[in-house]
Amino acid sequence: MTDLVHTLQDEGLREALAPYTLSGPLGHLLDAQTEDLGEGRLQVFEMSHLMALGQKHLVPILLYLFHRVEQRLETGTPSLVIVEEAWITALHSLFGTTLESWLRTLRKKNAAVVFVSQSVAGLSLNEEKTRVVDAKDGFDFLGVHFRLRPMRSNPRRLFCYRWPATKAMQSVRQKVRDAVGYDDRYSLDDKIRVLNPILRGWGQYFRIGNAHRHFKKVDSYVYTKLTNFLRRKHKRRGKGHREFPPSFFKKAGLYRLHGTIVRVFRTPPGERGRKAG
Repeated sequence: MTDLVHTLQDEGLREALAPYTLSGPLGHLLDAQTEDLGEGRLQVFEMSHLMALGQKHLVPILLYLFHRVEQRLETGTPSLVIVEEAWITALHSLFGTTLESWLRTLRKKNAAVVFVSQSVAGLSLNEEKTRVVDAKDGFDFLGVHFRLRPMRSNPRRLFCYRWPATKAMQSVRQKVRDAVGYDDRYSLDDKIRVLNPILRGWGQYFRIGNAHRHFKKVDSYVYTKLTNFLRRKHKRRGKGHREFPPSFFKKAGLYRLHGTIVRVFRTPPGERGRKAG
């Protein structure tokens, strides 16, 4: 930062950045030759003393920390971001809807956000997103559709089935369309290399449940898009099902969702045979 300020010709920019250089009061936070945040699995930022600096100095520091958090999440490693109660009000007052949008996109990077509160009474429900429904009518939550239905094996008993919601199906189809595209410049291996992480990540999220038919629909959709891609690329007529059967893409390394569903929930050791109560 100090080197940058010395090279600037604009006097206004130099004055604005001066507090964040080594000669300024915040230089020890935002200016250095190397960064010492580290790459440990646990990162804690105790920033209560920053609140006294005022919004002018607090905002750039928070923006930098958010930037570092986003960089850590780019690797796709499961992460947990914990925000204490005192910071919730401060962050919303400074960033508003920008913060809400940032939090919504974190789950796409395999991260979850936890807001910590010392008082349950201090929590409030979002009226727009809160409603009372009958489980038999079904409801969507975090991309999953839940519905209470009679069990197939014993219709006299009810079971809560769950499968990908309509929006989740639309989302994965859109990602497949974007990955395959409408060009024929790239090879099939390139397309599969982009598709596999999408399918694997989406399948891992929904594989515990009753998504068998939904997984087959996504596999069929991917097969259709890739078949059409090869037809365009090689100028073939017809639908291409004989020339490019599903086994062709399997040999090419395409990830399939079919067969990855997990339905069996094993009883924990020591619980077998234990009577209720």
